Order: sequence, then C-alpha cells, then structure tokens
Amino acid sequence: MANEVAQLQALATAVPLAVALGNLEAIGQRPDRRAVLEKATYPVLFIAGKDDRAGPPEKPTRKACGRITAPWSG
Repeated sequence: MANEVAQLQALATAVPLAVALGNLEAIGQRPDRRAVLEKATYPVLFIAGKDDRAGPPEKPTRKACGRITAPWSG
C-alpha cells in the first residue's frame, strides 16, 4: 500500500499546523455521545481504532452485527 501511504502523507503535509492542532483540540473536547448510540433503534456503523477509548472493538455492543478488521489496523 505504498501508493496509498504516499497519498495520505501528501495530504497530511498540506494541512497547516494550526488547523491540525485545532482539529486535535476539538476531538479532545467533543461531548460523549454513547447514549445516542445505545438508544438507537436503527443500525449504526461505529468505527473505532485499536487505541480508541470510546469503545474498544473487542467489546461489541448488543446491537453490533460484527467486526471488520482492516489489514493495516494492527
């Protein structure tokens, strides 16, 4: 996947540092929306990284229909 990695690196280097830092700050301050997911009566796609604290992929909720692991996710 060298081509894909190179494309992502090119995109990332084009983002101004202030924008990247602002995005990280916003992510850190986002409100907890787990209650919305727990009460959903419709299918929900929840994507979590291996280090995501919002909900580890190893513990699917009762509404989860399965887990797909991308080869690059570790």
